[in-house]
Amino acid sequence: MTDEFEEEGPYIDFVIRLSPLAGDMAEPALEEDGCLQWEFRKPAICPAGIRSTL
Repeated sequence: MTDEFEEEGPYIDFVIRLSPLAGDMAEPALEEDGCLQWEFRKPAICPAGIRSTL
């Protein structure tokens, strides 16, 4: 394992975090066409890349 960032290689594109529901579920935001509105969040401290093992 190395701490060096490599431009090429298999990296994870996104992470889905599931957590238990606490309280009432909020109504989801919808786009004009009725699809769910995409929400992108990035933590304050985020690694430059997480190498995929697949």
